[in-house]
Amino acid sequence: MSGSHIMIMVSVLTICATIVSLRFLGSKYKHRDREESPDIETMQEMNRGLQRMDERIEALETLLMDSQKRKQAK
Repeated sequence: MSGSHIMIMVSVLTICATIVSLRFLGSKYKHRDREESPDIETMQEMNRGLQRMDERIEALETLLMDSQKRKQAK
């Protein structure tokens, strides 16, 4: 074989190895995303719950302040 044939074969092998490794890494990351999905959903649910709790606390603070203002006005 001549030097140019060897270079072409090495180039083709390098390209094939790159494609195979990219596919392997791509499937690995997709699999990881699927595994983390329940964790992300749990965190989002916790965030929504904390936001609702914050709204309730603000409402209670408003009621308490209104009550104190009425007592002071008497």
